[in-house]
Amino acid sequence: MGYLPENVMYNVLSRLPVKTIIHCKCVCKDWQNLILDSYFVDLHLSRSREGLMIHHLSHQNALSDGKTGFLKFVETEDEADHHRMLRDLVMSIDLNGANLFPYTTKVLVGSVNGLICLWEYGGRKGDNTYICNPITREYMMLPKQNFHTNTYCEVRYGFGVSRKGEYKVIRMFERSKSPNPVEVEVYTLGTNHWRTLDQGPVYVKRHDHVMDGLLLNGYVHWMDSDILFAFDLDNEKFHLFGPTPRRQRESFSFLGVLKGCVSRFSWSYERFTVWMMKEHGIKKSWHKELEIKYNTITRVDTWLPSCLIDGLNNTSILIVYDGEKDKLVAYCLETDRVEETGIYDNIFKVMTYRPSFLKLQNFQSEGVHVF
Repeated sequence: MGYLPENVMYNVLSRLPVKTIIHCKCVCKDWQNLILDSYFVDLHLSRSREGLMIHHLSHQNALSDGKTGFLKFVETEDEADHHRMLRDLVMSIDLNGANLFPYTTKVLVGSVNGLICLWEYGGRKGDNTYICNPITREYMMLPKQNFHTNTYCEVRYGFGVSRKGEYKVIRMFERSKSPNPVEVEVYTLGTNHWRTLDQGPVYVKRHDHVMDGLLLNGYVHWMDSDILFAFDLDNEKFHLFGPTPRRQRESFSFLGVLKGCVSRFSWSYERFTVWMMKEHGIKKSWHKELEIKYNTITRVDTWLPSCLIDGLNNTSILIVYDGEKDKLVAYCLETDRVEETGIYDNIFKVMTYRPSFLKLQNFQSEGVHVF
């Protein structure tokens, strides 16, 4: 391919699967330089499909033993005639064996443009926040937060990129003796310090379950019980989007993005339902997209939904934990098709992940390490 024009090389390489591109970096110095070029990074990201980042631990006592576990990335299938929802496992990183975080407890709290945010709580190093790109094998530890603890407490994270292109970590910290119900601090990558906001989201109820932040349209969204609120990454203000719909007796739910809309996935012991906010921030635009009864689902014994992602041909893929067999499976909501993921475990977290070759060295004020 050495005789091809550079723009053709960019076009061809940016369309390849991530694993193939990583191998191409080893072919020659010219290809390596091309793949590391900022133009290629942006072009590849614009064409990159969402996959799954799975953080799982290798045994039942891993949390109490302070084990960090594994990060595993699975791509979605991009060839409709293959009749598959997911590709084979692309990569697996043993965080216990890396110098990255030996023998500490980590939680995967956010992902954007190939970067993931992890929170380390307790342990010998205390309370820390990390940014990592599993594709480039780079990571950095952010400076110590303004509010931190050496033990587990109520801490909620968000991670996203503003419309101006600034990458920010949002951290909500609840302290029992604080005059404010929730303290909020923000870290912009490249600044080397946390900033404390004057006012947090006063509508967050202490000790209620607040989900990890969901990024869409320059906002990070959380749901406190049934109340949806969001943080504008540009002006750094919180907005209340009001209650989300649900059926009676739906006790469990999480947020996701489907077809470019904020979506709520709710389930009970009888059925699960997908609600979509057709117009961002407009509570009257909620629409029931899909409802499925459990007794119509085949080949999965015990269900615990974990993540919802767009599939091919206007389909939706639900990642489910099968409690009877301690494994993750993929389920297509529209076709009732079930597919194995190859992940067997009973302690895990799954979130959508769009791979990229974005280098952390672009944020020059932080110390970047390679694992």
